[in-house]
Amino acid sequence: MTPETTAGPVSLLGRHRDDPAVRAFLGPSRALEWSRLEGTTHAEAPDLGVELILPGHEVVSTVVLHGPDVLGQEAYAGPLPAGLRFRMGREDVRALLGAPTRSAELGVLPALGLSPAWDRYDSPGHRVHVQYGLNLDHVRRVSLSLPRP
Repeated sequence: MTPETTAGPVSLLGRHRDDPAVRAFLGPSRALEWSRLEGTTHAEAPDLGVELILPGHEVVSTVVLHGPDVLGQEAYAGPLPAGLRFRMGREDVRALLGAPTRSAELGVLPALGLSPAWDRYDSPGHRVHVQYGLNLDHVRRVSLSLPRP
């Protein structure tokens, strides 16, 4: 996967929360909520199926796009990066994007419960993290993030 295969929400990464592109992306939301927790700001637009994460409260580091089965969220209706579709299973995603940089299987995290399987694909400018439904038969959410230094 290369940066050229992604578009749309990935362009928000690294932008200031007041950037016109960020405001335009969240603009259609009628339920936008900003919250702060331990040095990180979250902008949640459940009616758009979108969440932005801003460590330090200023710059977008992660964009989360929710699929149709995420409780309390509408499904994100825009294009997903790299040709992904929410109806794709893990095999479909790997056929499209190749072998992931990292992955994990379904597991249980102490105090959090079930942790769905996921694959991560790294490129020079960003990461694409794909979380699957419990049966690996669909994409549950896609997260786009800046690479960690």
